[in-house]
Amino acid sequence: MPNKKDYKTVVAVINALPGHDEEIEQGLGELALKVKAEPGNITFKPYRNLSESHSYIVYEIYQDETAFLQHVNAHYTRAFNKMLETAAKGGKSQVLEVSDIL
Repeated sequence: MPNKKDYKTVVAVINALPGHDEEIEQGLGELALKVKAEPGNITFKPYRNLSESHSYIVYEIYQDETAFLQHVNAHYTRAFNKMLETAAKGGKSQVLEVSDIL
């Protein structure tokens, strides 16, 4: 198992355009099944943001930067991101790189 310091952890925030919640939720469900099977994926958990309507948060951990880049470049990830161009505010998710404090 890789050193935890090498992990790549990101939080993606998706804000759906009106009428696109179902499309985004279905897309996240399909994407999650594929991402969880990636050899370098440790965690991929999509959530509905209960504090803000039409908003979704995805918590992701990868073994390292290489595993994350393989994920980003996978055909199914590119297809999901293409869908966001017309379904999400700003045409994409906002990806925040985070690290453990403790």
